[in-house]
Amino acid sequence: MVKEDDSGTSAKFVTFEGVDKTGKTLICNILETEYPEYTYIYDPPKFEPWDSIFTDGTKYGKNIPNISESFLLLSARLHNYTKEISKSLRKGKSVIADRYADSWFAYQSIHTEKYFQKGACPLDFFKKIHESCVNYGLLKDPDVTILIIADRKIIEKRLKRTKNRTEYEDIEFLIKVQGIYKQLATEYTKRYRIVEDKDQGIINVYNEIKKILKKEGICK
Repeated sequence: MVKEDDSGTSAKFVTFEGVDKTGKTLICNILETEYPEYTYIYDPPKFEPWDSIFTDGTKYGKNIPNISESFLLLSARLHNYTKEISKSLRKGKSVIADRYADSWFAYQSIHTEKYFQKGACPLDFFKKIHESCVNYGLLKDPDVTILIIADRKIIEKRLKRTKNRTEYEDIEFLIKVQGIYKQLATEYTKRYRIVEDKDQGIINVYNEIKKILKKEGICK
């Protein structure tokens, strides 16, 4: 049984998902300022060696195949779970994650599809690997996943303001990824909560998310 944290509620594992330019990281940063008692993590993690690997990929051979990169991301998540997530939950501290396994499902199922034989489903492949890790106690499913979605025009407008885009920051790619996210939301309805970013401003989006977290017993 999970211990109770200082606020009197059971420690929860909350993940934030959504494509690039939907404000996940900024939301998590605001939460951390208002609720510093929780543990905040990133996927991939910001500790070494993963921070260097994913922020300065050329140093480690950025031209590795996409399928290999997907397993680097899994390795980083396993390390993150052992080092941060499981320890915090055992101590009764809720964990807030900026991306987690669902991001891996959504992005990598599109990013690696060329490696799979005709008729194969990359999404099923990545989900089965994650499920095996959960079944063996190597990872944990989130208690709550907040998915931030946005209209194509909004994402495209924000992408145009981004310099030095990564290979992931392509509008056609991101729309496909958002489609996978929506598919996951229909499959995991018990833990998914969807928030739509209508370009109403980050504070309004944050306040809507905070209402959800209060309802779930995570924030006061």
